[in-house]
Amino acid sequence: MENNKEKGFQETEMDRTLKKFCIRYFYLVILFLFCNVVFFIYDNVLAYAYIYGLTLILHIITLIVIYRYNYSNIKLLTPIYLHFLCLFLYPKIIFYWKLDSISAFMWYAFIPLATAILHFSPKAVRFWSIYTSAIVASVFFVEPYVPDDYALVASHRQKVILNSTTVFMCFVLFFFFTNYIVKILKIKKYNAEPYQEIVDEDVAQESEKEENDAVKLKNLYQEIVLYFDHKKPYCDPDFTVSQLALTLKTNVSYIARSIKQEAGQNFNVFINTYRIRMIKEMMDEDYQDKYTMKYIHTSGGFRYQSTFNKVFKDIEGITPSDYIIDNKKRKEEQLNHEK
Repeated sequence: MENNKEKGFQETEMDRTLKKFCIRYFYLVILFLFCNVVFFIYDNVLAYAYIYGLTLILHIITLIVIYRYNYSNIKLLTPIYLHFLCLFLYPKIIFYWKLDSISAFMWYAFIPLATAILHFSPKAVRFWSIYTSAIVASVFFVEPYVPDDYALVASHRQKVILNSTTVFMCFVLFFFFTNYIVKILKIKKYNAEPYQEIVDEDVAQESEKEENDAVKLKNLYQEIVLYFDHKKPYCDPDFTVSQLALTLKTNVSYIARSIKQEAGQNFNVFINTYRIRMIKEMMDEDYQDKYTMKYIHTSGGFRYQSTFNKVFKDIEGITPSDYIIDNKKRKEEQLNHEK
C-alpha cells in the first residue's frame, strides 16, 4: 500500500477527522497499558506485566503505521485490530470475573460503537454487536472451568486499583467517543444533501432577481474550476453543492446558475464528469492491474459500483470494462506502430 501523498488523492475533512480519532484513541490506550505494566511490575505480578508489555509494544507499532497511511488504508486494517482486541480482552474479563468484578465487560461496548464512528456499514456494525455479545455471554460458560488460581491479583487493594482504573478509562473513552461523534455530525450536516437535492432551473430562476450579472457568474465558475482542479473535492462521495457554496462563500443558487451558464450542466453531471475523468486517468495508467475496481471507483468519489458503472456509461457511452479493453488495444497498436 502507498500513502496518500504518493497516490496523489485528496483526503476529505471526514478522512482527516477519523484518522485523528484513531491516533488519539491509540494514545489513550497506550497510556492505559503503560500504567498497567507499571502497576503489575510494582506488585510483582510479572505474568500480566509481560502480557500488557507485549500488547503495549504492538499498540505503539500500530500507531506508527497509522501515522504513515491515510484513513482509507487504516480502515482496511481495522477489523484485524478489533479481532485482536477481542482476543486480548477475553482472558482479562475472565480474570476480572474471578475477582467478582464486571468492570472489564465495559470494554466490549466500545467495539461496535467504534465501527459505527469509523463509517462501517450497518451490516458490519450488527456483526460486531452480535460478535461481542456472544463473547461476553461465553464467559459465564467458560469461567467455571478456569482454575481459581488464575486470578493472580487477589488483595483488596489490587482489586480496588484495577477496578477504579478500568472504570475511569471507560469513562474517558466514553467522553472521547462522544466528542468525536459530535465532530462527525457537524461535518455530516454539510454532506447530508444527496444529489437529488441539487438546485434545478426553477430554483435558479427564483434567484435571478438577486443577481443577473453574467460576468459575475463567469468569475464564480472560474473559482469553481480552480477549486476542483486544486482541491479535488469530488473524491469525497458525500461532497454536495451546499458544501461547495459554503467553501466559496456564496449560495447554492449562484453555483447552479454559474455551472449551467458556463458548462451547460447541472452540478450532478459537472461533478461526475470530474470523477470519470480522474478514473479514466487511473485506468490509462493501468491502475486496474494493481488495485481492485472498488478501490479505483471509491478513490474517484463513487461509493457504489452500480452507480459508477451507470455514470461512466452515461458520460463515455461504454462500460468501464469496455474502456479498459479498448485502452489496451490502443496501447498495443501504438506499440506495434512504434516497432
